[in-house]
Amino acid sequence: MVWLEGTLWIEEIRSYAPDLARSIAGLILSSNDSDFQKECFSLLGLQSREIGEETVEESIKEKIISVIDMNDRKSQRSKEVAVAPAPLLFEDNRCWNSKFQDEEYEGEDEF
Repeated sequence: MVWLEGTLWIEEIRSYAPDLARSIAGLILSSNDSDFQKECFSLLGLQSREIGEETVEESIKEKIISVIDMNDRKSQRSKEVAVAPAPLLFEDNRCWNSKFQDEEYEGEDEF
């Protein structure tokens, strides 16, 4: 990834946030899995009484933009291009991959 001076680069990325948020919200809200929906709402910090399509979209969009802005500030401070993973959009104290890694390791024992 090449860093371009100024805000053009960041503004271009930010312009995709509403569409991305709309897509993610649509996936969450169209799911028939109520446990999945509850978990997503929890990660977004939403209570069940607050949940509406616009609320979910706006929450996701705010998180996306805040991560973009945070990474932009870090890039401006360092003035160098670094390839590093972006911070997690939805942080919570659980390790999401551990469940799947455990299942993968269990499957390897069968072979």
